[in-house]
Amino acid sequence: MLPHLQARRTSLIVGLIALVLSIWMLVALPFPLKYSIDAALAAAGGESTAPTGIGSDPGTALLIAAGALAALVALQAGFRALSVSTLNRMGGRVATDLRGQLLDHLHRLSPGRDIDDLGRTTSPLVADVARLRDLVSHTGPRLLTGLLALASLLVMMLVVEPIAAAIVLVTAGLFALVARASLYRQRRRETAAAADETLLAETADELLAATRTIQSYGLEERAAHSLAELGERTGRSRSAARSSRAVGSFLTELITGLGVGAALLLGGWRMNAGTMTPGELTMVVAAVLIAVVLAREVVQHSTGLRAIVAAGDRVGELLEHRAAITEPGRSQEIGRLRGEVVYSALSAEGQNGPLFDSISLVIPAGQHVALVGRDGDEASALISYLLRFDQPDSGRVLLDRYDTRALSLADVRRGLAVVQRESALFSETVRENIRVGRPDATDDEIVDAARRSGADEFITLLPDGYDTHLARRGAALSDGQRRRIAITRALLRNAPVVVLDDADADLAPADRDAVHRALASLTAGRTALISSREPETILGADRALCFESGVLAEDGAPARLAADPDSWLAVWLHTTAESSR
Repeated sequence: MLPHLQARRTSLIVGLIALVLSIWMLVALPFPLKYSIDAALAAAGGESTAPTGIGSDPGTALLIAAGALAALVALQAGFRALSVSTLNRMGGRVATDLRGQLLDHLHRLSPGRDIDDLGRTTSPLVADVARLRDLVSHTGPRLLTGLLALASLLVMMLVVEPIAAAIVLVTAGLFALVARASLYRQRRRETAAAADETLLAETADELLAATRTIQSYGLEERAAHSLAELGERTGRSRSAARSSRAVGSFLTELITGLGVGAALLLGGWRMNAGTMTPGELTMVVAAVLIAVVLAREVVQHSTGLRAIVAAGDRVGELLEHRAAITEPGRSQEIGRLRGEVVYSALSAEGQNGPLFDSISLVIPAGQHVALVGRDGDEASALISYLLRFDQPDSGRVLLDRYDTRALSLADVRRGLAVVQRESALFSETVRENIRVGRPDATDDEIVDAARRSGADEFITLLPDGYDTHLARRGAALSDGQRRRIAITRALLRNAPVVVLDDADADLAPADRDAVHRALASLTAGRTALISSREPETILGADRALCFESGVLAEDGAPARLAADPDSWLAVWLHTTAESSR
């Protein structure tokens, strides 16, 4: 987080200075309190002189001391408010910067190759970054200033009354130890009580859902007994949690009382000896109480450090992941692509053995090619190689005779339009979701692409048309509608090569024809690489590449291959049809 903190160092310094000043104002509170009480007692006794250095008479001294006390309280509150607002703003901006860095880094990784599952990184991206934000804006500053305040209070008491400093130190230390132990015990019992309450609720739901079975087998008494046992267990665990909280409060209050009592005993002894005034005694008692407050704050903010360290480890681990697919040192400039795709001498190892063994394929511009395999591994690999999500162990992938490894990732992907089974929509308007295909597209171009895909038919019926906000990633739309928006996005991209990755899979009958028409509009006049298990889609392609255990089993026109009952494709189509029944 240091680079992001350095960028906000002015706010960090201002916030920390304000926090330290607020702590020092708190530590200084016993001094005017001492002089106020001494001045008040002097005024009540009719003395003509005030405490040393305060004023010419007790009344004036009382007013000055009271004013100083009020000023310190006001300054303490003001500095604390300034530190809280400044550090919180700084922490929020640092968290935003760190999230942006982490998200940008994660988007450079390839799922399955660089990292097992990008979906599992949501917690580090949100919750863990929030913990680190709290470390720099709340927990860390308060923990450090709490320790600093305790140290300052002890130094002050050592100068004023060394024995009182020992009382403050022992009271704060015992309070911190007991408070930390009781807090740990309380949290453990609260967790157990919450688990028992959840189990009780689940059991009650289960018993109510099984009412007919319970009635049929005469299990009413058994069910009631089971629920009663769980109820008693839940009651005991909740009672234990409350008792733990009460015991912790009692012990900490007892330690506070003992500390105050020790201060009073010290004061009584010193006052009898004439070496301590009532104001000084009040100052010592106030110091003990302030030490207890500071010790409580230190304990509260130190208990979360373990979770924060773990959060930092997880974020750091993600940032240490390095992408296998990187930008070339010097990318080659390209012009307008025609759409020819060449796989040259590909060799790669899969999870279950060789995936490819020196396979070469040429896909001319404008040809529609279906990639077919028993488990789809070969099709997925060829698509990933083309998109530069992955790369073979050896061999090259060429786009219009350009080696894709020599091109920037942006140039490669700019020449491709991708439609997948899971249509990724964002919580924005329909218009902006389509504009993702080409950010500089005009509104008229967006509408034209929607008309060509047929999506305009349902978009215009939405409450706000193209300006309808898609909440929860378009959950209110049907799967076919979401997919047609994704196809419209691909049409708007106007790329020479189209990749259809199960784009027609799992469609409802009502959506099938509309999606197929949209896909036909998208692929017209373009090179298309099609990964599909739908016979209609495969038979409609110009060419089928059939793979068996990484070997190219057949290559030809799908209709001709399917007409031969002994061909690999014909057997696969028959097997697929049988399994779908």
